[in-house]
Amino acid sequence: CVLPAGAGEHLPSVALARCDAVVSLRHRDQVVDYEAADLTMVAQCGATLRHLDTVVAAENQSLAVDCARGSRATVGGAVSRNRVGLDSLRFGNWRDHVLGARVMHADGTVTQTGSRVVKSVSGYDLAKLYVGSQGSLVFLLDVNLRLLSRLQTSKTVRASLPHAAVAEVLQALHDDRSLHPSSLLVVAQPHMPRQAGHVDVVARFAGREEVVHQQLERCQKSLGGQILDDDAAELLANQLRQQSAPKTGKPWMQVLALPVGILSTVLDCAPELDAQSGFVAQYGVGVAHFVFSPETESALRHVQKQVDPTQARFVWGNGQETEAPEAAASAALLKLQRSIHNSFDAHGVL
Repeated sequence: CVLPAGAGEHLPSVALARCDAVVSLRHRDQVVDYEAADLTMVAQCGATLRHLDTVVAAENQSLAVDCARGSRATVGGAVSRNRVGLDSLRFGNWRDHVLGARVMHADGTVTQTGSRVVKSVSGYDLAKLYVGSQGSLVFLLDVNLRLLSRLQTSKTVRASLPHAAVAEVLQALHDDRSLHPSSLLVVAQPHMPRQAGHVDVVARFAGREEVVHQQLERCQKSLGGQILDDDAAELLANQLRQQSAPKTGKPWMQVLALPVGILSTVLDCAPELDAQSGFVAQYGVGVAHFVFSPETESALRHVQKQVDPTQARFVWGNGQETEAPEAAASAALLKLQRSIHNSFDAHGVL
């Protein structure tokens, strides 16, 4: 089979192991159209995220999705994997901000789906299907993106809460419609001091300065904790991004659950982790990233037992990604996935 690729920064090793050839699209690296007044852009999929950041920053705008920006990471790779960062509670993922796409099918046919405007009701929105398809349905050529006006400021609050209190506090913050936090994170950092029976909660707010100031006041009434200065907040954000996408040989796992149900998973597993292990859980999104020390295989096995095997993927100490076996997935889900793939790629080219 043939696999499309950009820089490879969003490409899982398991995908490379399964393909016969990789077709690079990095030469397709141009901005096709940019309408700053409409907050939209059409970019070729080989364009790097950093280049697009630079282009839109000149108009005081930004890409709508918080995503790790490696020096070579391309927008096509990020969209194909639907890779997002820690602010997706407020800003969503690529599926929320890809307005359309130009794609090449397995037989060489090129089609266009969606539009270049924010509001459109023309036809089926197939672009949403392509987001996260990992090159299994089509080759992404161009993507039409929704942009955001650049946010004036961001502030972060960090607090340590006992396990018994964290659910009530987080639910109150999540339900308060005046807050709109960019992220609500439950955190245990490796090699950092921890209090037994407690976890750290990190809340981040972004927007206009006067609004963020009001949000911080309301948040502290419920959460308490400390407002981090800008340097400390940026350092913590970078640490948590790296912890959520480790490049070391440590075993790690991404767990998917219901948006607020992820909390019970991490709280149940927290006592099993040693000081070299940790997690970052995105409350309200339903994603948790665990990293384990090589000596705590028992903790990894414990986490595995707490989650549906179809809702997690595992990366072992040798850095090779392994996915849940097909036998563990529901027959109905596999049937649907195969039907969709076969309708796009009857001869198994992709």
